Amino acid sequence: MPNDYDADVIIIGGGLAGLRAAEILHEGGIRVLVVEAQDRVGGRVFTHPEISCDLGASWFHGTIGNAAYDLSTLAESSKSVLKEEIDDDSDEAADGWKTNMHAQVLGGLPPIRVHADGTRSEIDKQDFYEQLRILVKASNAPIPINEENDVSLYTQIERNLPHERTPLLNEALQLWNGFTEAVTGGDVRDHSTVRNEDYVDLPGGHVAPPGGMTNALVMPLVERLFPCRVRLNSPVKCVQWSADSTMLTLEDETRLVASVVICTVSVSVLKGLRFEPGLPEEKVSALKETGIDAVAKVYFVLGSPLQNAVTGCTQCVVWDDGALDDMPSWARGVRMVYYEMVPVPRVSVWLVSVPATEFELSKEHVAESQLVLTRIFGDVEVTNVYHGGWGKNNRFGGAYSYPRVGAGRERTQRIAAPLCVGEKLKVAFAGEATHPTFYSTMHGALESGEREAKRCIQYLRGESRKEWEVTHPEVEQNSAVS
Repeated sequence: MPNDYDADVIIIGGGLAGLRAAEILHEGGIRVLVVEAQDRVGGRVFTHPEISCDLGASWFHGTIGNAAYDLSTLAESSKSVLKEEIDDDSDEAADGWKTNMHAQVLGGLPPIRVHADGTRSEIDKQDFYEQLRILVKASNAPIPINEENDVSLYTQIERNLPHERTPLLNEALQLWNGFTEAVTGGDVRDHSTVRNEDYVDLPGGHVAPPGGMTNALVMPLVERLFPCRVRLNSPVKCVQWSADSTMLTLEDETRLVASVVICTVSVSVLKGLRFEPGLPEEKVSALKETGIDAVAKVYFVLGSPLQNAVTGCTQCVVWDDGALDDMPSWARGVRMVYYEMVPVPRVSVWLVSVPATEFELSKEHVAESQLVLTRIFGDVEVTNVYHGGWGKNNRFGGAYSYPRVGAGRERTQRIAAPLCVGEKLKVAFAGEATHPTFYSTMHGALESGEREAKRCIQYLRGESRKEWEVTHPEVEQNSAVS
Protein backbone atom coordinates (compact mmCIF):
# COMPACT_ATOMS: atom_id res chain seq x y z
CA MET A 1 0.00 0.00 0.00
CA PRO A 2 1.22 3.58 -0.63
CA ASN A 3 3.30 4.97 2.25
CA ASP A 4 1.46 8.32 2.16
CA TYR A 5 -1.79 6.63 3.22
CA ASP A 6 -2.77 7.30 6.83
CA ALA A 7 -3.50 3.55 7.16
CA ASP A 8 -4.18 0.53 5.01
CA VAL A 9 -7.65 0.36 6.57
CA ILE A 10 -9.50 3.12 8.40
CA ILE A 11 -12.43 2.08 10.57
CA ILE A 12 -15.26 4.55 11.16
CA GLY A 13 -16.61 3.92 14.64
CA GLY A 14 -15.03 2.56 17.82
CA GLY A 15 -17.94 0.41 18.94
CA LEU A 16 -17.79 -3.37 19.22
CA ALA A 17 -17.77 -3.97 15.46
CA GLY A 18 -15.00 -1.43 14.91
CA LEU A 19 -12.85 -2.64 17.81
CA ARG A 20 -13.14 -6.28 16.78
CA ALA A 21 -12.33 -5.45 13.16
CA ALA A 22 -9.28 -3.47 14.29
CA GLU A 23 -8.11 -6.36 16.43
CA ILE A 24 -8.34 -8.86 13.57
CA LEU A 25 -6.61 -6.49 11.14
CA HIS A 26 -3.83 -5.74 13.62
CA GLU A 27 -3.25 -9.45 14.17
CA GLY A 28 -3.07 -9.83 10.39
CA GLY A 29 -0.30 -7.25 10.10
CA ILE A 30 -2.51 -4.57 8.53
CA ARG A 31 -1.95 -0.88 9.37
CA VAL A 32 -5.24 0.23 10.90
CA LEU A 33 -6.66 3.49 12.26
CA VAL A 34 -9.94 3.79 14.17
CA VAL A 35 -11.75 7.14 14.06
CA GLU A 36 -14.41 7.60 16.73
CA ALA A 37 -16.84 10.52 17.01
CA GLN A 38 -17.22 10.28 20.78
CA ASP A 39 -14.66 10.94 23.51
CA ARG A 40 -14.62 7.22 24.36
CA VAL A 41 -14.77 3.85 22.63
CA GLY A 42 -17.40 1.16 23.17
CA GLY A 43 -20.26 2.63 21.17
CA ARG A 44 -23.60 1.61 22.59
CA VAL A 45 -21.91 -0.27 25.42
CA PHE A 46 -21.32 2.04 28.37
CA THR A 47 -21.11 1.29 32.08
CA HIS A 48 -21.59 4.45 34.12
CA PRO A 49 -18.66 4.61 36.56
CA GLU A 50 -20.52 6.39 39.37
CA ILE A 51 -23.09 3.67 40.04
CA SER A 52 -21.63 0.80 37.98
CA CYS A 53 -24.75 0.40 35.84
CA ASP A 54 -24.97 -0.34 32.12
CA LEU A 55 -26.76 2.43 30.25
CA GLY A 56 -26.43 0.51 26.99
CA ALA A 57 -26.05 -3.21 26.30
CA SER A 58 -26.00 -5.12 29.58
CA TRP A 59 -26.78 -8.80 28.82
CA PHE A 60 -25.16 -11.61 26.92
CA HIS A 61 -28.20 -13.11 25.20
CA GLY A 62 -27.20 -16.75 25.16
CA THR A 63 -23.79 -18.10 26.13
CA ILE A 64 -23.35 -20.93 23.62
CA GLY A 65 -21.95 -19.74 20.30
CA ASN A 66 -22.04 -16.11 21.48
CA ALA A 67 -19.01 -14.20 20.19
CA ALA A 68 -19.45 -11.44 22.78
CA TYR A 69 -19.61 -13.86 25.68
CA ASP A 70 -16.62 -15.82 24.37
CA LEU A 71 -14.51 -12.64 24.17
CA SER A 72 -15.51 -11.38 27.63
CA THR A 73 -13.70 -11.81 30.95
CA LEU A 74 -16.48 -13.75 32.66
CA ALA A 75 -15.28 -16.68 34.74
CA GLU A 76 -17.44 -19.59 35.89
CA SER A 77 -17.49 -18.26 39.45
CA SER A 78 -18.74 -14.79 38.48
CA LYS A 79 -21.66 -15.57 36.16
CA SER A 80 -25.00 -13.99 36.96
CA VAL A 81 -27.56 -16.02 35.07
CA LEU A 82 -31.25 -15.29 34.78
CA LYS A 83 -32.85 -18.68 35.44
CA GLU A 84 -35.67 -19.61 33.09
CA GLU A 85 -38.77 -20.88 34.89
CA ILE A 86 -40.72 -22.26 31.95
CA ASP A 87 -40.72 -25.96 31.07
CA ASP A 88 -38.77 -26.78 27.92
CA ASP A 89 -41.81 -28.27 26.17
CA SER A 90 -44.08 -25.27 26.69
CA ASP A 91 -45.04 -22.69 24.08
CA GLU A 92 -43.11 -20.01 25.97
CA ALA A 93 -39.80 -21.90 25.97
CA ALA A 94 -39.70 -21.75 22.18
CA ASP A 95 -38.86 -18.05 22.33
CA GLY A 96 -36.10 -16.77 24.59
CA TRP A 97 -37.43 -13.28 25.25
CA LYS A 98 -40.93 -14.54 26.01
CA THR A 99 -39.39 -16.96 28.50
CA ASN A 100 -37.47 -14.06 30.00
CA MET A 101 -40.65 -12.02 30.45
CA HIS A 102 -42.53 -14.92 32.06
CA ALA A 103 -39.64 -15.63 34.41
CA GLN A 104 -39.65 -12.00 35.56
CA VAL A 105 -43.41 -12.02 36.13
CA LEU A 106 -43.38 -15.32 38.03
CA GLY A 107 -40.25 -14.51 40.00
CA GLY A 108 -41.13 -10.89 40.68
CA LEU A 109 -43.44 -9.10 43.07
CA PRO A 110 -47.21 -9.16 42.40
CA PRO A 111 -48.17 -6.71 39.63
CA ILE A 112 -49.38 -3.36 40.91
CA ARG A 113 -52.36 -1.39 39.59
CA VAL A 114 -52.17 2.40 39.94
CA HIS A 115 -55.61 4.00 40.25
CA ALA A 116 -56.71 7.45 39.11
CA ASP A 117 -57.21 8.60 42.73
CA GLY A 118 -53.56 7.89 43.52
CA THR A 119 -54.16 4.65 45.40
CA ARG A 120 -52.61 1.29 44.48
CA SER A 121 -53.66 -2.33 44.61
CA GLU A 122 -52.01 -5.66 43.83
CA ILE A 123 -53.03 -7.93 40.96
CA ASP A 124 -52.98 -11.69 41.51
CA LYS A 125 -49.71 -12.86 39.99
CA GLN A 126 -51.06 -16.20 38.72
CA ASP A 127 -54.09 -14.54 37.11
CA PHE A 128 -51.81 -12.09 35.35
CA TYR A 129 -49.53 -14.91 34.23
CA GLU A 130 -52.48 -16.76 32.69
CA GLN A 131 -53.24 -13.71 30.58
CA LEU A 132 -49.66 -13.74 29.33
CA ARG A 133 -50.12 -17.37 28.27
CA ILE A 134 -53.04 -16.28 26.10
CA LEU A 135 -50.80 -13.64 24.54
CA VAL A 136 -48.08 -16.21 23.86
CA LYS A 137 -50.52 -18.42 21.97
CA ALA A 138 -51.68 -15.43 19.94
CA SER A 139 -48.09 -14.44 19.13
CA ASN A 140 -47.29 -18.00 18.03
CA ALA A 141 -50.16 -18.14 15.54
CA PRO A 142 -49.20 -18.68 11.87
CA ILE A 143 -47.44 -15.63 10.45
CA PRO A 144 -47.62 -14.12 6.95
CA ILE A 145 -45.45 -16.07 4.50
CA ASN A 146 -43.67 -13.15 2.81
CA GLU A 147 -43.11 -9.40 2.96
CA GLU A 148 -46.02 -8.71 0.59
CA ASN A 149 -48.39 -10.00 3.29
CA ASP A 150 -46.34 -8.66 6.19
CA VAL A 151 -47.96 -6.97 9.18
CA SER A 152 -46.59 -5.35 12.33
CA LEU A 153 -46.03 -7.28 15.55
CA TYR A 154 -48.88 -5.21 16.99
CA THR A 155 -51.33 -6.24 14.26
CA GLN A 156 -50.20 -9.87 14.38
CA ILE A 157 -51.11 -10.31 18.03
CA GLU A 158 -54.23 -8.13 17.93
CA ARG A 159 -55.86 -10.16 15.17
CA ASN A 160 -55.21 -13.45 16.98
CA LEU A 161 -56.68 -12.43 20.32
CA PRO A 162 -60.28 -13.17 21.38
CA HIS A 163 -62.78 -10.55 20.22
CA GLU A 164 -64.15 -10.35 23.75
CA ARG A 165 -61.38 -9.54 26.16
CA THR A 166 -61.26 -9.15 29.90
CA PRO A 167 -59.85 -5.92 31.33
CA LEU A 168 -56.98 -7.95 32.79
CA LEU A 169 -56.07 -9.30 29.34
CA ASN A 170 -55.93 -5.76 27.98
CA GLU A 171 -53.68 -4.78 30.89
CA ALA A 172 -51.40 -7.74 30.22
CA LEU A 173 -51.30 -6.69 26.56
CA GLN A 174 -49.93 -3.29 27.62
CA LEU A 175 -47.06 -5.04 29.39
CA TRP A 176 -46.57 -7.42 26.46
CA ASN A 177 -46.22 -4.61 23.95
CA GLY A 178 -43.89 -2.66 26.23
CA PHE A 179 -41.65 -5.64 26.86
CA THR A 180 -41.66 -6.54 23.16
CA GLU A 181 -40.53 -3.02 22.30
CA ALA A 182 -37.73 -3.13 24.87
CA VAL A 183 -36.44 -6.39 23.39
CA THR A 184 -36.89 -5.54 19.70
CA GLY A 185 -35.86 -1.88 19.94
CA GLY A 186 -38.80 -0.08 18.35
CA ASP A 187 -42.52 0.60 18.14
CA VAL A 188 -44.46 -2.68 17.77
CA ARG A 189 -46.61 -0.92 15.15
CA ASP A 190 -43.53 -0.55 12.91
CA HIS A 191 -41.74 -3.87 13.50
CA SER A 192 -42.04 -6.62 10.87
CA THR A 193 -43.63 -9.93 11.85
CA VAL A 194 -42.14 -11.80 8.88
CA ARG A 195 -38.58 -10.54 9.32
CA ASN A 196 -38.77 -10.94 13.10
CA GLU A 197 -38.52 -14.67 12.39
CA ASP A 198 -35.03 -14.13 10.93
CA TYR A 199 -33.61 -13.44 14.38
CA VAL A 200 -31.95 -16.46 16.02
CA ASP A 201 -31.95 -16.95 19.80
CA LEU A 202 -28.80 -18.51 21.21
CA PRO A 203 -29.00 -21.15 23.97
CA GLY A 204 -27.42 -20.80 27.36
CA GLY A 205 -29.47 -18.25 29.28
CA HIS A 206 -29.14 -14.50 29.73
CA VAL A 207 -26.00 -13.38 31.56
CA ALA A 208 -25.15 -9.99 33.03
CA PRO A 209 -21.49 -9.51 33.97
CA PRO A 210 -20.76 -8.25 37.49
CA GLY A 211 -19.07 -4.86 37.27
CA GLY A 212 -20.69 -3.96 33.96
CA MET A 213 -20.20 -4.63 30.26
CA THR A 214 -17.48 -2.03 29.72
CA ASN A 215 -15.14 -3.87 32.09
CA ALA A 216 -16.17 -7.32 30.90
CA LEU A 217 -16.01 -6.76 27.14
CA VAL A 218 -14.88 -3.31 25.93
CA MET A 219 -11.72 -2.91 28.01
CA PRO A 220 -10.30 -6.35 27.09
CA LEU A 221 -10.79 -5.45 23.41
CA VAL A 222 -9.02 -2.12 23.91
CA GLU A 223 -6.13 -3.76 25.76
CA ARG A 224 -5.63 -6.28 22.97
CA LEU A 225 -5.62 -3.44 20.42
CA PHE A 226 -2.63 -1.64 21.93
CA PRO A 227 -0.66 -0.09 20.21
CA CYS A 228 -3.24 0.41 17.41
CA ARG A 229 -4.16 4.01 16.70
CA VAL A 230 -7.55 5.23 17.89
CA ARG A 231 -8.50 8.83 17.15
CA LEU A 232 -11.28 10.12 19.46
CA ASN A 233 -13.55 13.14 18.94
CA SER A 234 -13.26 12.67 15.18
CA PRO A 235 -16.71 12.53 13.57
CA VAL A 236 -16.73 11.86 9.82
CA LYS A 237 -18.87 13.98 7.51
CA CYS A 238 -17.96 12.59 4.08
CA VAL A 239 -16.60 9.39 2.52
CA GLN A 240 -15.14 9.77 -0.98
CA TRP A 241 -14.31 6.53 -2.75
CA SER A 242 -12.60 5.97 -6.08
CA ALA A 243 -10.33 3.48 -7.79
CA ASP A 244 -7.26 5.28 -6.45
CA SER A 245 -8.13 5.56 -2.74
CA THR A 246 -10.81 6.13 -0.14
CA MET A 247 -10.72 9.48 1.65
CA LEU A 248 -12.53 10.59 4.79
CA THR A 249 -13.27 14.21 5.58
CA LEU A 250 -13.84 14.84 9.27
CA GLU A 251 -16.08 17.55 10.66
CA ASP A 252 -12.98 19.61 11.49
CA GLU A 253 -11.97 19.32 7.79
CA THR A 254 -9.10 16.91 8.48
CA ARG A 255 -8.65 14.47 5.60
CA LEU A 256 -7.56 10.86 6.04
CA VAL A 257 -6.70 8.47 3.22
CA ALA A 258 -6.66 4.66 3.13
CA SER A 259 -6.91 1.81 0.70
CA VAL A 260 -10.14 0.56 2.34
CA VAL A 261 -12.60 1.97 4.86
CA ILE A 262 -14.82 -0.13 7.15
CA CYS A 263 -17.93 1.81 8.16
CA THR A 264 -19.45 0.55 11.44
CA VAL A 265 -21.77 3.42 12.38
CA SER A 266 -25.40 2.94 13.43
CA VAL A 267 -28.22 2.77 10.89
CA SER A 268 -29.32 6.28 11.81
CA VAL A 269 -25.83 7.75 11.30
CA LEU A 270 -25.31 5.77 8.08
CA LYS A 271 -28.53 7.21 6.64
CA GLY A 272 -27.16 10.73 7.12
CA LEU A 273 -23.50 10.18 6.22
CA ARG A 274 -22.46 11.66 2.86
CA PHE A 275 -20.85 9.37 0.31
CA GLU A 276 -19.28 10.52 -2.96
CA PRO A 277 -20.35 8.85 -5.21
CA GLY A 278 -23.63 8.22 -3.39
CA LEU A 279 -24.74 4.87 -2.03
CA PRO A 280 -26.37 2.44 -4.49
CA GLU A 281 -30.15 2.47 -4.53
CA GLU A 282 -30.25 -1.12 -3.22
CA LYS A 283 -28.46 -0.04 -0.06
CA VAL A 284 -30.56 3.11 0.34
CA SER A 285 -33.79 1.11 0.10
CA ALA A 286 -32.48 -1.47 2.60
CA LEU A 287 -31.74 1.34 5.06
CA LYS A 288 -35.29 2.62 4.65
CA GLU A 289 -36.54 -0.88 5.51
CA THR A 290 -34.51 -0.80 8.74
CA GLY A 291 -35.70 1.05 11.81
CA ILE A 292 -33.83 2.33 14.86
CA ASP A 293 -35.55 3.99 17.79
CA ALA A 294 -34.88 5.53 21.17
CA VAL A 295 -34.55 3.00 23.99
CA ALA A 296 -33.89 4.52 27.40
CA LYS A 297 -32.68 2.32 30.21
CA VAL A 298 -33.26 4.65 33.15
CA TYR A 299 -31.85 4.32 36.67
CA PHE A 300 -33.51 6.30 39.47
CA VAL A 301 -31.21 6.60 42.50
CA LEU A 302 -33.13 6.76 45.77
CA GLY A 303 -32.29 8.57 48.98
CA SER A 304 -33.23 5.54 51.07
CA PRO A 305 -34.38 1.94 50.44
CA LEU A 306 -38.00 1.32 49.56
CA GLN A 307 -40.04 -0.29 52.31
CA ASN A 308 -41.21 -3.85 51.65
CA ALA A 309 -39.33 -3.98 48.33
CA VAL A 310 -37.29 -7.08 47.49
CA THR A 311 -33.92 -6.39 45.90
CA GLY A 312 -33.32 -8.06 42.56
CA CYS A 313 -37.04 -8.39 41.81
CA THR A 314 -39.22 -6.98 39.05
CA GLN A 315 -42.74 -5.63 39.40
CA CYS A 316 -45.22 -5.05 36.60
CA VAL A 317 -47.14 -1.75 36.60
CA VAL A 318 -50.65 -1.27 35.21
CA TRP A 319 -52.11 2.24 34.91
CA ASP A 320 -55.88 2.65 35.28
CA ASP A 321 -57.73 5.15 33.09
CA GLY A 322 -57.02 8.60 34.45
CA ALA A 323 -54.01 7.53 36.51
CA LEU A 324 -51.63 9.24 34.08
CA ASP A 325 -53.55 12.49 33.68
CA ASP A 326 -51.23 14.51 35.92
CA MET A 327 -48.08 12.53 35.13
CA PRO A 328 -45.29 13.46 32.69
CA SER A 329 -46.07 12.06 29.24
CA TRP A 330 -43.23 9.50 29.35
CA ALA A 331 -44.76 7.78 32.41
CA ARG A 332 -47.14 5.78 30.18
CA GLY A 333 -44.08 3.84 29.03
CA VAL A 334 -43.34 2.55 32.54
CA ARG A 335 -44.64 -1.04 32.47
CA MET A 336 -42.10 -2.90 34.59
CA VAL A 337 -39.73 -1.73 37.32
CA TYR A 338 -36.67 -3.42 38.76
CA TYR A 339 -35.41 -2.75 42.29
CA GLU A 340 -31.81 -3.10 43.51
CA MET A 341 -29.92 -2.25 46.69
CA VAL A 342 -26.31 -2.51 45.42
CA PRO A 343 -24.27 -0.36 45.04
CA VAL A 344 -27.01 2.14 45.99
CA PRO A 345 -30.80 1.87 46.35
CA ARG A 346 -32.19 2.34 42.86
CA VAL A 347 -35.11 1.54 40.58
CA SER A 348 -34.65 0.95 36.85
CA VAL A 349 -37.13 1.00 33.97
CA TRP A 350 -37.04 0.66 30.18
CA LEU A 351 -38.68 3.28 27.99
CA VAL A 352 -38.98 2.76 24.24
CA SER A 353 -39.86 4.88 21.21
CA VAL A 354 -41.99 7.97 21.94
CA PRO A 355 -41.89 7.71 25.78
CA ALA A 356 -38.10 7.26 25.59
CA THR A 357 -37.74 10.32 23.37
CA GLU A 358 -39.98 12.36 25.66
CA PHE A 359 -37.89 11.34 28.65
CA GLU A 360 -34.60 12.15 26.93
CA LEU A 361 -35.83 15.60 25.99
CA SER A 362 -37.13 16.41 29.47
CA LYS A 363 -35.20 18.96 31.53
CA GLU A 364 -36.82 17.95 34.84
CA HIS A 365 -35.72 14.35 35.23
CA VAL A 366 -35.42 14.27 39.02
CA ALA A 367 -38.66 16.12 39.77
CA GLU A 368 -40.68 14.16 37.19
CA SER A 369 -39.19 10.85 38.27
CA GLN A 370 -40.06 11.52 41.90
CA LEU A 371 -43.66 12.23 40.89
CA VAL A 372 -43.92 8.97 38.92
CA LEU A 373 -42.21 6.73 41.48
CA THR A 374 -44.23 8.20 44.33
CA ARG A 375 -47.39 7.28 42.45
CA ILE A 376 -46.13 3.70 42.06
CA PHE A 377 -44.42 3.05 45.42
CA GLY A 378 -45.65 5.70 47.80
CA ASP A 379 -43.39 8.31 49.40
CA VAL A 380 -39.88 8.13 47.84
CA GLU A 381 -36.95 10.49 47.35
CA VAL A 382 -35.19 10.47 43.96
CA THR A 383 -31.70 11.94 44.30
CA ASN A 384 -30.34 11.35 40.81
CA VAL A 385 -31.27 9.93 37.40
CA TYR A 386 -28.99 8.18 34.88
CA HIS A 387 -29.79 7.22 31.28
CA GLY A 388 -27.94 6.67 28.02
CA GLY A 389 -29.60 9.28 25.81
CA TRP A 390 -29.02 7.14 22.71
CA GLY A 391 -31.92 8.59 20.76
CA LYS A 392 -31.06 12.28 21.09
CA ASN A 393 -27.32 11.68 20.64
CA ASN A 394 -26.70 12.32 16.93
CA ARG A 395 -23.64 10.02 17.06
CA PHE A 396 -26.06 7.11 17.46
CA GLY A 397 -29.63 8.24 16.72
CA GLY A 398 -31.13 5.26 18.55
CA ALA A 399 -30.30 2.09 20.42
CA TYR A 400 -30.41 -0.88 18.02
CA SER A 401 -31.91 -1.80 14.67
CA TYR A 402 -35.03 -3.75 13.74
CA PRO A 403 -36.75 -4.77 10.48
CA ARG A 404 -39.67 -2.55 9.50
CA VAL A 405 -42.96 -3.85 8.08
CA GLY A 406 -42.43 -4.96 4.48
CA ALA A 407 -38.66 -5.34 4.80
CA GLY A 408 -37.15 -7.76 2.30
CA ARG A 409 -35.31 -10.93 3.23
CA GLU A 410 -32.04 -9.61 1.80
CA ARG A 411 -32.23 -6.37 3.80
CA THR A 412 -29.15 -6.96 5.97
CA GLN A 413 -27.16 -8.32 3.04
CA ARG A 414 -27.87 -5.16 1.03
CA ILE A 415 -26.74 -2.97 3.94
CA ALA A 416 -23.57 -5.04 4.31
CA ALA A 417 -22.69 -5.20 0.61
CA PRO A 418 -19.30 -3.49 0.07
CA LEU A 419 -18.65 -0.62 -2.34
CA CYS A 420 -16.21 -1.66 -5.06
CA VAL A 421 -14.61 -0.19 -8.15
CA GLY A 422 -13.99 -3.09 -10.48
CA GLU A 423 -11.80 -5.55 -8.59
CA LYS A 424 -10.97 -3.00 -5.88
CA LEU A 425 -12.60 -3.07 -2.45
CA LYS A 426 -13.20 0.51 -1.29
CA VAL A 427 -15.79 0.63 1.53
CA ALA A 428 -16.95 -2.28 3.69
CA PHE A 429 -19.87 -2.16 6.14
CA ALA A 430 -20.15 -3.73 9.59
CA GLY A 431 -22.29 -3.26 12.69
CA GLU A 432 -25.19 -5.08 14.29
CA ALA A 433 -27.62 -3.97 11.55
CA THR A 434 -25.58 -5.86 8.93
CA HIS A 435 -25.98 -9.27 10.57
CA PRO A 436 -28.84 -11.37 9.15
CA THR A 437 -29.69 -13.36 12.28
CA PHE A 438 -28.08 -11.54 15.23
CA TYR A 439 -29.05 -7.95 14.36
CA SER A 440 -29.52 -5.67 17.39
CA THR A 441 -26.99 -7.62 19.50
CA MET A 442 -23.42 -7.29 20.67
CA HIS A 443 -22.49 -10.69 19.25
CA GLY A 444 -23.95 -9.65 15.89
CA ALA A 445 -21.81 -6.51 15.92
CA LEU A 446 -18.65 -8.42 16.82
CA GLU A 447 -19.22 -11.09 14.19
CA SER A 448 -19.80 -8.43 11.54
CA GLY A 449 -16.55 -6.66 12.44
CA GLU A 450 -14.65 -9.92 12.21
CA ARG A 451 -16.31 -10.69 8.87
CA GLU A 452 -15.28 -7.40 7.28
CA ALA A 453 -11.78 -7.48 8.72
CA LYS A 454 -11.20 -10.89 7.15
CA ARG A 455 -12.59 -9.58 3.86
CA CYS A 456 -10.10 -6.69 3.94
CA ILE A 457 -7.21 -9.02 4.72
CA GLN A 458 -8.12 -11.24 1.78
CA TYR A 459 -8.30 -8.22 -0.50
CA LEU A 460 -5.05 -6.63 0.69
CA ARG A 461 -3.24 -9.93 0.26
CA GLY A 462 -4.21 -9.97 -3.39
CA GLU A 463 -7.02 -12.52 -3.41
CA SER A 464 -9.60 -12.17 -6.18
CA ARG A 465 -12.95 -10.47 -5.74
CA LYS A 466 -14.66 -13.81 -6.21
CA GLU A 467 -12.94 -15.01 -3.03
CA TRP A 468 -13.72 -12.02 -0.80
CA GLU A 469 -17.03 -10.69 -2.10
CA VAL A 470 -19.34 -13.16 -0.25
CA THR A 471 -21.06 -10.96 2.29
CA HIS A 472 -22.89 -13.41 4.51
CA PRO A 473 -21.58 -16.98 4.57
CA GLU A 474 -23.44 -17.34 7.89
CA VAL A 475 -26.79 -17.02 6.04
CA GLU A 476 -26.29 -20.34 4.33
CA GLN A 477 -24.95 -21.83 7.55
CA ASN A 478 -27.99 -20.81 9.60
CA SER A 479 -30.37 -21.79 6.80
CA ALA A 480 -28.83 -25.24 6.73
CA VAL A 481 -29.26 -25.59 10.47
CA SER A 482 -32.90 -24.54 10.38
